[in-house]
Amino acid sequence: MDKNEALAAVLEKISTRGDTYAYFFDRLDDPAWLVPLAEAGFFKNPPGIEELENDYIRFPIWPESRALARVAEGAQEDVLNLILKCSETDNPRVHDDFVDAANKMSASNAARLV
Repeated sequence: MDKNEALAAVLEKISTRGDTYAYFFDRLDDPAWLVPLAEAGFFKNPPGIEELENDYIRFPIWPESRALARVAEGAQEDVLNLILKCSETDNPRVHDDFVDAANKMSASNAARLV
């Protein structure tokens, strides 16, 4: 199976099954996947705060931001560019992941995120 076939197979699975999506991004540790996944539309739209009944709120985890934090040290430029291209979010869990990513970057790259 070549890279394109592997990517197509992964995209099919993670696009149709939520559990596979979370599982894939929770285990993503190879920065080589970042650019192809970004080109397929991932790493762009983090979830915001969800307002629930009875004035409760929820801060959903975004498996994609967790993956970015995990691979940031080995792919600083790619991770930095993907974070900078993300839609704005009010979700503190996503912000925490971005801070974790910045902590694994050089000072100059981390400063660009601020």
